[in-house]
Amino acid sequence: MIMVSGLLTYGSIAIIVVSTLIYHVAQKSTPSDINPLISLIVTYVTSLVICVVAYILFQNGNNFIDEVKKTNWAIVVLGLSIVGIEFGFLVAYRSGWNISKANLFASSIIVILLIPIGLAFFNEKISLLNIVGIICCIVGVGLIGQ
Repeated sequence: MIMVSGLLTYGSIAIIVVSTLIYHVAQKSTPSDINPLISLIVTYVTSLVICVVAYILFQNGNNFIDEVKKTNWAIVVLGLSIVGIEFGFLVAYRSGWNISKANLFASSIIVILLIPIGLAFFNEKISLLNIVGIICCIVGVGLIGQ
């Protein structure tokens, strides 16, 4: 069981890393003359097709309607936030942000903002080493912005 847990833990991070690399290269390579909303529509249609096919292949006998009934406000808000992330990066790259800096700058700010949220709403703990990391993030954001 430990082997499966480790595989899921590190395998999921590997998927995030590879997908994020592909994501930023694709965002930076999106034609500058396409309407950003058309770009997002095509992106989401592609994602929808992939999700539908994956659901059909891996549904394990779950009823689609029963699964949809399990959704809550967080899933709708996630959809709204994804549109904001996609649109934000597309516009950031079009406005001249470097691929090597935009995500690092945004992610550093996000990490700093997520800390009090994690502490207040998700009972997360913070250590002295974490505080040192936070300070490094703040300094890094300042240096990247120069």
